[in-house]
Amino acid sequence: MRVKSNPVWTLTIPLLVAALLAQGCATKALWSEKHYHPAKPANLELAARPERQMVLVQYDEQYENSRKIRRRAYWLDLNDRYPITERPIFLKKVDASGLQPIPILPEITDTNALPQTGYVARIISNHQGFELWQDGAPIAEYMLPGYNAKPPADFYHVAVTPFAVVADGIIIVGGVAVLAGVVYLVAQDDEE
Repeated sequence: MRVKSNPVWTLTIPLLVAALLAQGCATKALWSEKHYHPAKPANLELAARPERQMVLVQYDEQYENSRKIRRRAYWLDLNDRYPITERPIFLKKVDASGLQPIPILPEITDTNALPQTGYVARIISNHQGFELWQDGAPIAEYMLPGYNAKPPADFYHVAVTPFAVVADGIIIVGGVAVLAGVVYLVAQDDEE
């Protein structure tokens, strides 16, 4: 028996196989890494621990375009002159007692107007970082963290996961059923 080649089935089968292999990604998309960055405004707060050359940095963070804002805090070691380019070690609890609050000036402040004693910071880069000064002299510029990480295991992600798994299952089973139907129709077409 001679097998006939049907151009419609020749194109349809590879497309269906590719679609089936690409499906089932709702759960993966829900839990894939997101880009975290300072919120706008970041509501930056700084406090110094002068005896150890450490600054407590607190700011508001969000991931991608979400509306969820969470407060973050970490210690910045002033002896480390490099800007933060990776995710810092965030503090679970913040205790600012005994620390000296650092005044934060707007981005457009003239450096001639900076106080000549103690710490002061100036907002830079569209509220994505700050320039730290001590006793009238600049220390360094520091960018607030921007990094990729998995989303938090919060109520939303945990509650939506079962629905994403069910959606993945429906898509996969539906894809298999359509593929089986196409294979069946091709087999029937070949028998004629």
